[in-house]
Amino acid sequence: MAGAGGGRGVTDRATRRYVEVERNAAARTADHIHALILALASVDDEAEAAYRVRHARLVAAGQLTAARLAGAYLSALIGRGPARGYPDPARVLGGALVTADTPSATSPILRARRELAAGSAFPTALAVAAGYGATLALGDMSTASRLGLDAGAEAHGRRMRFRKELSGSACEWCVEVAGETYGSADAVPFHAGDRCSVVPELED
Repeated sequence: MAGAGGGRGVTDRATRRYVEVERNAAARTADHIHALILALASVDDEAEAAYRVRHARLVAAGQLTAARLAGAYLSALIGRGPARGYPDPARVLGGALVTADTPSATSPILRARRELAAGSAFPTALAVAAGYGATLALGDMSTASRLGLDAGAEAHGRRMRFRKELSGSACEWCVEVAGETYGSADAVPFHAGDRCSVVPELED
């Protein structure tokens, strides 16, 4: 894999930097959601409505950043300036952009309520919901990054295949998946809570 403007060394540095920044952004967003849920004083209808709005704002902002980052990374990787045809990140994400009505925004409070109905103490119910909400946020951030990569490849008119870049906590399934390449970033398989990344392999 080599960028047009500087060879494999430049390409590898760009990829390492992208993966670092992309993962940190996803972790920050997930941490914000985790803390937001733990701070809830109630899971009644009023609290749920307020939570959903805040969840959507936090995650959508993170997703837009992730999509922009992916486009900038591909431009650096290829050795060109930003693609003229790169669309607005909100358009790139389309229906994947989280809103207050997206299941990942509505599900954590429902999870807390189920825990309470099953007899869990309130702090325990919030802890379960917080972990669940953070996992969902990681998934939404991963989707945004992958869609951003695909949009960047299309805008630059480059044919690319993509692979999974393993995280330090990668499971055996991820290791197996990482041995394959895929025709789009969004086609790279992921699982709930996956902290791996997607990076391109440029074809001549």
